Amino acid sequence: MPSSELPVGATPEARDGSTRRLTAILSADVAGYSRLMHADETGTHGRLKACRGVVDPLISDHGGRIVGTAGDGLLAEFASVLDAVRAAVAIQRALGTRNRDLPADQWLAFRIGVNLGDVIVDGDDIFGDGVNIAARLQAMGDPGGVVISGGVHDQIKGKLDLAFEDRGTQKVKNIADPIHVYTVDFEHRAGRPSFVRHRMRMVALAGVGLLLAGIAAWFGTPLLLEWTSAYLAGEPSGTADPARSETELPRIAVLPFENLSGDPGQVYFSDGVTEDIIIELSRFSDLIVMPWSAVQPLGERVAEAGSIGAELHVRYLAEGSIRKAGDQVRATVQLSDARTSELIWSERYEEPLDEIFALQDRIVRQIVDALAIRVARAEQLRASAKPTDNLRAYDLVLRGRLLFAQITRATTFGARALFEQAVELDPTYAGAHAWLAKTYLQAAEQGWAERPAAALGTAGALLEEAIRLDPEDAGARGSLASVYLWQRRYDQAREEARRAIRLNPGDFESLDDIGSVLLFVGETDEAMVALERLFGVDPSPNPTEFSALAAAYMLTDRLDEAVEVIERSLARYPDAEYPFGWAIATAAYQLAGEDDRAAAEADRLRTLSPFFSPAQFAATFRDPDDRRKLEKALTAAGL
Repeated sequence: MPSSELPVGATPEARDGSTRRLTAILSADVAGYSRLMHADETGTHGRLKACRGVVDPLISDHGGRIVGTAGDGLLAEFASVLDAVRAAVAIQRALGTRNRDLPADQWLAFRIGVNLGDVIVDGDDIFGDGVNIAARLQAMGDPGGVVISGGVHDQIKGKLDLAFEDRGTQKVKNIADPIHVYTVDFEHRAGRPSFVRHRMRMVALAGVGLLLAGIAAWFGTPLLLEWTSAYLAGEPSGTADPARSETELPRIAVLPFENLSGDPGQVYFSDGVTEDIIIELSRFSDLIVMPWSAVQPLGERVAEAGSIGAELHVRYLAEGSIRKAGDQVRATVQLSDARTSELIWSERYEEPLDEIFALQDRIVRQIVDALAIRVARAEQLRASAKPTDNLRAYDLVLRGRLLFAQITRATTFGARALFEQAVELDPTYAGAHAWLAKTYLQAAEQGWAERPAAALGTAGALLEEAIRLDPEDAGARGSLASVYLWQRRYDQAREEARRAIRLNPGDFESLDDIGSVLLFVGETDEAMVALERLFGVDPSPNPTEFSALAAAYMLTDRLDEAVEVIERSLARYPDAEYPFGWAIATAAYQLAGEDDRAAAEADRLRTLSPFFSPAQFAATFRDPDDRRKLEKALTAAGL
């Protein structure tokens, strides 16, 4: 019988003389332990010992044995899966009772994961993927919570008077296969809510109602009634309701965090953290978040919240400051109502530098909570995924992103060097692979690559690796759609862009990707819908977005609108090194009968891309009529 099919506790001997057995593994640690030790080392250590005085006997009482401890962590095994879960629930209930008798600043909250797996037994220790998965499950948990694998759930469902929440299949670091994950809801009996939870829900609703009243005044009573009815009914809000327009959703801008380090060279760090918070908030489908391109120019301005809110068309503003000093990060964040200047929430943070991702996650969650936005569990997990354990690699990616955003030949290749270093430092860092790929894609698109086809191939391979490492990375999938587009793999491009938008409906970059892909594959009307939606919520579109919308208008003979969009782009980005944009401008002016302006744009295009070919450019479009129209207009303009 293979070991994976052994009864729990069986111990066959392996060929190397070691033994294996199928066992239930419980992994536990204290949430935020490093921060607590930093604040009060002696007191935290004493409280941990007191908690262990509760935890250890409960493990023993349920037939388990402790096989390892390290700092705040604990590993135990049980012969029975039922006993392991019973022990986990008993521990959390006992610690919850203990915490209620202490001041809040003395609470220790454990996270517990339980897995059923085949392990190697070496003396008193156990090893193997089964142990590693238990640790990953524990890391996914909320403080005071219990997370179990699908295998554990299958063994215990119907046998314990507990409720479970299905979190779906999750990809976990260093484990090849995705894991089906459940949380144990031990405040509920199976099938019915507990009185305590019901009461807490009603109290929470009373508080939320105060904020909803303010939101209703801005967005209107019908939305408030719809939102409240759904919440009272317990309906999930996992994906945005396509029937709700952008005007019905709360809009927020996160202003560039002020750099208080005293070193102007650290601005990249404060800007990078701000941009990451924007990215994480944009994952929530019930929020519209202004992109970095819209808020970055406000970094040096001093203005009233009301004027910024009006300029960006947002109701809420988040702003703050950050100081990186040695191995510590200090930050302050506040959330305000831009219309009334009322402060909704503020918080101060001090964390070790290696906890920067946890800090960002806390800021995101508290902003969302303050806005009373309900977020599905799957979206919360996706938004809080830690990108890398290597802070040097993260620092390099922040620096590289700053260069890449300038869209010039020199800055693109400079960014590439930084992303390459990040990949070398952490080959498992999905974001570093994705950003490195974008430098090859951008070089191919702009005519800066000596061998464009090879550059696209490199970009595609890097993006496939990024997606393998993080299948939920919408940005990587959107970029892969662009690679497929330039390789004329139109159907694959369309499917990848749709996956990106499904993963992250609120992401501006994904809207840009789907709009551009639909434009090139010949679904121009649908492209206009996506691009106009993007322009409706993004007050500061980038050159690619302007050019795509202008192209959609031009190809559908809405020439006046195409020219108007081009002129807006030229006014905002007069010096952009963007051959695609100038090609669209040349063709649009030519078709609109403005020959002199078409010739001027053609001259600019020759300077940027001396070997530009109208036939090659037009060949990227799938529809024969689109190709003929573009090639004829560009040739008539003298290209």
